[in-house]
Amino acid sequence: MMPQKVVCSNCKHMLYCGDELVNPEEILSKYNRICPNCNKPLKLSPERVEVKRIQNDGFSE
Repeated sequence: MMPQKVVCSNCKHMLYCGDELVNPEEILSKYNRICPNCNKPLKLSPERVEVKRIQNDGFSE
C-alpha cells in the first residue's frame, strides 16, 4: 500500500498521513475546511496534487 499525505499549501501543516487512502474531501471536512495551524481556508486543487514513488527504505526519490 502507498502512504497518503495531505498538507496545508500555505504552512505545510500535516493534515493527514497514513497507509489507508482517505478521500481528500473527508480530510478537509474534518477540519471544517480551515487549517488548524494558520487558519487558511482549505480547498482541493487537483492541479496541485503530487504523486511520488517511495523507495523500499521509505524515503522518496
